[in-house]
Amino acid sequence: MFLYGKGFLLSKIEKTVLDIQQQPIPKQIALVFVGHGSRRSGANRAFEDTVATLRQRLGNLPTSLYMGYLELAQPLAQDLLSDIAQKYTQVLVQPVMLFSAGHVKNDLPLMIEDAKRSSNGCDIRLLPPIGLHPLFIQRYSEILEPRDICESDILIGVGRGSSDLGANSDFARQVFGIGSAAGFTWTIPSSYSLSEPNYKIALERASRLGPKRIFILPYFLYSGVILNKIREFVTELSGKLRWIKFVMLPHIGQTKLIEDVCLDHFQAQADGQEMALPCTTCQYRIPLGKFKEKVGGFESLLWSTRHMKTHKQAAVGEHSHNLFKKHVLVCTNHDCANRGSIGILAKLRRTLKSEKILKDFKITNTSCLGRCGEGPAVAVYPDGIWYRDMTQEDIEDLVHKHLKQDEILRERVDTIL
Repeated sequence: MFLYGKGFLLSKIEKTVLDIQQQPIPKQIALVFVGHGSRRSGANRAFEDTVATLRQRLGNLPTSLYMGYLELAQPLAQDLLSDIAQKYTQVLVQPVMLFSAGHVKNDLPLMIEDAKRSSNGCDIRLLPPIGLHPLFIQRYSEILEPRDICESDILIGVGRGSSDLGANSDFARQVFGIGSAAGFTWTIPSSYSLSEPNYKIALERASRLGPKRIFILPYFLYSGVILNKIREFVTELSGKLRWIKFVMLPHIGQTKLIEDVCLDHFQAQADGQEMALPCTTCQYRIPLGKFKEKVGGFESLLWSTRHMKTHKQAAVGEHSHNLFKKHVLVCTNHDCANRGSIGILAKLRRTLKSEKILKDFKITNTSCLGRCGEGPAVAVYPDGIWYRDMTQEDIEDLVHKHLKQDEILRERVDTIL
């Protein structure tokens, strides 16, 4: 049922809803929607609102629809599945997640196998995640259509990022699909963490290609801390690069669209279509030669347990050191030291300390920077500005103009990278 065509797919979804409502679902079938779970009540509420609206749209059998979380929130999907498997002959599990990474490929199948073993022959089926559905491509092409995309415009998709190569490739495929449908010449997939390129690097490098506009597509189900950090960085970058217009597109989390994709999966299953996950050849799912002993076995359990137990420690968070705005390198090798670089280094630190901004900048004394005879040499990053013939008298300007106001000292510039 994965059909493209503007307007056609949405009308087919609406027909699906009518078909489901007109033909009541047998009471022995249960639908279970599984979210990741968050420590933030707002993120969980958005998922719960989606399920509540789905319950209304499937109003003929509200008791057949359930929701649970993988972790960090209640009810836990593992306990829920074990309980439901005792009451129904068939259970359809829909992960409300974008792509098939560790949770969908490993954690959920293990939970399902465990629930099956404790039931009396309940048929539990795992539906695919929702992130590759063509509805998302259609929606964003419609959002971008009136913006008159030109050749110099760039689309940068930002995903959560994963250590699973398949999930990253699925994300890239979806972003390229949206870019092609909208008419972009340049489309760049990027990640918040765990995979490359990082979204900050992608944005900074894209800005050097001379675009008039850069569109940022945050490929996230719901709003949260990560999305806020991405917005903050885009705002900061747009303040520095005023000749480029940065356009933040809406994130995926519009309830009705997520509902439509879930309903499409359910109807396809009800129609007898195989909804196979892209990991059907995963060594932890089916016997494949020497890997057959790993199916549902100890190795698979170890992979899942390790992730579930260490998730808190492995979660992306603030670095233990203070973040800094710029990194200043001061050469204190023999030649530059003879020309006064030690005094420059000391005055720089004193000045930053007196301004109470020392923690905002990283100051490092280095060995030779390769500017012998032209020093003292000072380099400022990430700006890529190298200065020569610096003196202590230049430090006030370096701090107040360059470090605080991004205004370079033209008379001292050696090179700009």
